[in-house]
Amino acid sequence: IILDDGSTDKTPKIINSYSDSRIIKVFLKKNLGLVSARNKLVSLAKGEYIAFLDSDDVAIPTRLEEQLNFIENNNVDICGTDHYILYDQSRKIKRSKQVYSNEDIRAMMIVCSPLCSPSVMVRADAIKKRKYLPENDGAEDYVMWTKLAQYGYRFGNLKKNLIYYRVHK
Repeated sequence: IILDDGSTDKTPKIINSYSDSRIIKVFLKKNLGLVSARNKLVSLAKGEYIAFLDSDDVAIPTRLEEQLNFIENNNVDICGTDHYILYDQSRKIKRSKQVYSNEDIRAMMIVCSPLCSPSVMVRADAIKKRKYLPENDGAEDYVMWTKLAQYGYRFGNLKKNLIYYRVHK
């Protein structure tokens, strides 16, 4: 599912250039913001898993396959990954290091978000039962992960850099 959240650039033209029948194209007339866009995407998803990737980030071609295998073989509901951090201004690239086990991820939630949101793959039923909360825009992912932790869902981070996460000035 590709969602254009009311962009004013050439995004609709780029999206329409794809002619794959598996792609669902959603064009919002005005920008509703990240939380509303995420909730719209989750509501439209029909698969067993949901994986996020923001428009300015890049996934390694094997990302989805590797995360799916990790979830299915490690008793995990939410899977993030290590990732490369791409600094837009300087063009420098840094490797991230996450914590990996369910226990370590839960412990880190006390001080920060231990998952890189655009690298996350989650079992759809977990995230469809809850919504991103608009009053938490900017920390919506952190709030979602802590909420899922409270409901007993299991976390894991894959020890592989599977996305490039872009940081802008």
